[in-house]
Amino acid sequence: MAKQGETITNPITGLEITWVHVEPDRLEWDDYYPREGLRVAPHVHPGMREHWHVVEGLVRFRIDDEDHELGPGEGVAAAPGLTHAAWNVTDGARMRVSMTPALRWAEVIEQLFAWAREGRTDANGTPQPDLLMRLLSDYSAELAPPS
Repeated sequence: MAKQGETITNPITGLEITWVHVEPDRLEWDDYYPREGLRVAPHVHPGMREHWHVVEGLVRFRIDDEDHELGPGEGVAAAPGLTHAAWNVTDGARMRVSMTPALRWAEVIEQLFAWAREGRTDANGTPQPDLLMRLLSDYSAELAPPS
């Protein structure tokens, strides 16, 4: 279970998350993308709004069919139900990310990182197909395939 101040790292991608605010109405974390080109695959949060605020580096986002390239001090959000993806275009990027409501998003992240530790993801952290299908089924309010 996510604890405020705790840092977790994905050993495959190097993605590092530090939980900042852990409450049912809002989950907030500091996100570090360690390498250029690190991508989060397109996905949807059916019941949650995700907001990113770039602290360091340059990050590209695709929200629905709109592209955004953001630097320090800039932010963007994806409303519930919108397909979105993000990728780092510099060597190292830091963001403050929030999810409202939090639902069980911290559990999703912790499960993905656990599968990475077990060698059950690809180089971008995407779990093996059977695990991905289980995740989509178990966390249908939090995560869905792109529409």
